[in-house]
Amino acid sequence: MNSKQEVLKNAIHELIRLKDVINWSDISDGDAVIDVVIKCVQRRTPTKVEHTATIYKCCTCPSCGNVVDEFDKWGETYTRIMTDYCKHCGQALDWSDEEGV
Repeated sequence: MNSKQEVLKNAIHELIRLKDVINWSDISDGDAVIDVVIKCVQRRTPTKVEHTATIYKCCTCPSCGNVVDEFDKWGETYTRIMTDYCKHCGQALDWSDEEGV
């Protein structure tokens, strides 16, 4: 498979993954479809999370601005959960600056 086929395959997989996030009624022509595919490919590229200074350690998605880290209580300890994708918009997330925090 050549690189163009791989990019197209990844874009199709991303469209399928984001089928519930995309507002399909806004897509009326070929250019709009191309824009959606470009956005989907961009969403597959991990982007660094943004740190938001609050009482608790919170990071936000660089695409939609929603909080992407969560805290789960295990006994007396809180565990920070850092997902690979934003559950709000599907943006791939890069946590490399946040590891070990």
